[in-house]
Amino acid sequence: MTEPLRRRRPPAVVARRFAGSAVIFTVLAVVSVATVVPMIWMIFTSLKSPAEYLVNSWFWPRDPQWSAYLTLFTEKNFGRYFLNSTAVTVPAVAAILLIGAMAAYGLVISSRRARDRTLMYFVIGQMIPVTGIIAPLYLMLRGADLINNYAGLILAYIAGAMSFTVFLTYGFFRAVPPEIAEAAAIDGAGRLRTFWSIYLPLGAPGLATVGIFQFLSVWNDILLVILIMQRNELQTLNVAVFQAVGEYGTDVPALFAGLTVAALPVVIVYLLFTRQFVAGLTAGATKG
Repeated sequence: MTEPLRRRRPPAVVARRFAGSAVIFTVLAVVSVATVVPMIWMIFTSLKSPAEYLVNSWFWPRDPQWSAYLTLFTEKNFGRYFLNSTAVTVPAVAAILLIGAMAAYGLVISSRRARDRTLMYFVIGQMIPVTGIIAPLYLMLRGADLINNYAGLILAYIAGAMSFTVFLTYGFFRAVPPEIAEAAAIDGAGRLRTFWSIYLPLGAPGLATVGIFQFLSVWNDILLVILIMQRNELQTLNVAVFQAVGEYGTDVPALFAGLTVAALPVVIVYLLFTRQFVAGLTAGATKG
C-alpha cells in the first residue's frame, strides 16, 4: 500500500506562520544590532587617538593604536583598580553561592510550615531596594569599623544578594527527586554529604545561572563601592571608569578603553559558563 499523502496546510495558515516568524526574526535582528553595534563602536573608539576621534567618531580607526590602553595602566592606575574589583568580586560571589546553596538546602529538608514562613522573609527581602537601606547599612558598617575595608563591602554584597540567591536556588534544589536523597540516606550519607554529593552537582546549572547574575551585579556595582570604599586607592574598576568623566573635558578613547577592560571579564565569564547558564534557564522554564 502506498503511504497516504500528507494533508496540505491551508495557504492562510502558512501565510500566518510565515508572518509570525518574520516578525520574530525582525525583532531579534533589531535587538541584536542594538546590542552589538554599541560594543563595536566602543572598541573602535578605544583604538583611536583623541584627535582622530574628533574628526572620525563613528568609523573604523584609520590608524589603530593602543595608546588609550597604555594610558589607563601607566597613568590612570587601572591595573590596581582591576585587582581591587577582582579581590572583591571573586570572594563575594563564592560566599553568596555557598551560603545561598546551604540555606536553600536547609529549606528543602525543613518542615513545610517552617519552609513557607522562611521563604516569606526572603520574598520580602527581594522587595526592599538597596537605596532604601543605605543609611542603616552605612551606620552598621561604620559602627563595626568596616568602612574602607573590603570585608565590609563583601558582607554588604552577601546580605544584599541572599534573598534572590536563596529563592532561585531553592527552586532548582526542589526539582531534585527526593528518592535520590532517600537512597543516599539509606547508604549512610548524612545531611552534609547529601548536600555536597547530590544537591550541589545536580543543581550546578542553577548555581551557574545565579553565579552569573551575581557576578554581573557585584562587578558592575558603583553605589556601594562609593559608599563604603571612600579612599581612592581602594576603588574598583567601574568606579574608576565613572570618575574618568571630567567636568570640562573627557578623553573619550581612554574612557571607552576603560569600558572595554571593565566589560571583558563579564564576557569571559559568560562564555565559560554559557552551557550551564542555558541549562539553568531551560530548567527554570520547564520545572515547577
